[in-house]
This record gives sequence, structure tokens and C-alpha cells, in this order.
Amino acid sequence: MDAEFSFVDWLARLQNGEERARSEVFLRLSDRLRTLARKHLDQGICRLVEPDDILQSAFRSFFVHQADGQYQLDDWNGLWGLLALIAVRKCLRQNEFHHAARRDISCQVNPTVSEDESAVIFEAISREPSPEEAAIFAETLAKAFGDEDERGRSIVAARLQRYNHLEISQQCGCSERTVRRVLKRTQKRLEAMLEN
Repeated sequence: MDAEFSFVDWLARLQNGEERARSEVFLRLSDRLRTLARKHLDQGICRLVEPDDILQSAFRSFFVHQADGQYQLDDWNGLWGLLALIAVRKCLRQNEFHHAARRDISCQVNPTVSEDESAVIFEAISREPSPEEAAIFAETLAKAFGDEDERGRSIVAARLQRYNHLEISQQCGCSERTVRRVLKRTQKRLEAMLEN
């Protein structure tokens, strides 16, 4: 640190809550702290947590605890040692977190899809049903409707469009109990079809 940039002066301004004192120390130490964080984060984790995240978190922790009077600092070296310790601990916590059982990044697979494969995937997602698939769906729907009257068909159609029981009863001009009864009948028909 510069001799002209007095630690005692800076610490007094920081304790008075000067925002500029925070900015000064951030600008002076951020590059060193970022480099330290980069060294202590596992390579796989850098996709999820950047050194700048650690840097900002370390400074935030320091400023919060310093404002509470939890640190006794004597000089710039002491400040650097404290910030370095905070940053390294945060790196270690991130490493542990991202290597914990179900989150373990070493078990994650990055799919590599060729252009030909991606075209097939998008086609499968976006294509319209084939005439045969549409005919099977229409036949299944006709069996599911059974001998329902027009109102019963409207109830089932509204439920397929994700309306709730109250909305369906209001649309079809019937009670919620009727809606439940029609849907239960349709469900039983579908279950019977699946058993066959």
C-alpha cells in the first residue's frame, strides 16, 4: 500500500461510515483477492461461482462485521490477511457445497449434441401428430366421452384445457358436484381402457 494512504486515516474514515473509504480499499485489494479466489475455487465450480462472487461476498462480510466492531486491525497487512482468510473460507464452503452428495458437480454430465441430433430433438418436440396418432387420439377421446351428452363433453374438454372445477361449473352452467361426477365417470372409463 502507498505510504501516503495512511491505514489509521483510512480506518477512521471507514468507522465513520464513509462510502469512499470502502471504495478505496475495494479498488486497492480487489485484484489480489480475485486472483486468490480463482486459485482456491475448483475448476468445475468456476462455471457456477465466479471469483467475483467470492470477492464481493468477502468484502460484504468484512464491512458488516467491521461495522459491528468485531475486528481489531493494526495495519494493511493485517487487513489483507483477514480479507484473504475470509475469501479462502468462502471458496472452501463453495467447493464443499458443490461437491455435496446430490449436487456433486463431478457427477454432472454436459451433453454434447451434434447438429444432426439437435435437429431430431427439436423435430420431436415441435412436430404435429401424424395422421395415425391423431386418429388414435380421436378414438381414445371418443371412448373416454362414452355416452356423455354435450354438457358432459364440454366439462371434460374444459378440464383438458386445465380449467378448475369452479371455472368449469360456471362455464357449463352446472354445480361443481356435477363437474366432479362427470370427470370421475370419465376417469373410470379411461382406467378401464388402460386395463384392456
